[in-house]
Amino acid sequence: MNRKPEAWTPERRLGLVLQILRGEGSVEELASRHELDPSQAEVWTRRFVEAGEDALQSGVGRLYDGGYQRIRELERKLGEMALEMDRLRKQLLSTGESG
Repeated sequence: MNRKPEAWTPERRLGLVLQILRGEGSVEELASRHELDPSQAEVWTRRFVEAGEDALQSGVGRLYDGGYQRIRELERKLGEMALEMDRLRKQLLSTGESG
């Protein structure tokens, strides 16, 4: 009988990544035990470590820099749109007065 492979939930991925980081076996050994491509286990481990590094950055850190930059960009765009609305409003009012 064919057994359906167990889904790789975030919890299950975390368990494998922690086994790798604790040195309970090589990436290849642990991936093989779980019938997983070792390169996928390496990707999950790298992402986990990178996210941890971001979380431990001092100050605002890289994790938040993109968000602040996006806010500044949106504020600039909002200002441009407000100016354009004022210009169009004035144009509409001046057209209405002429006709």
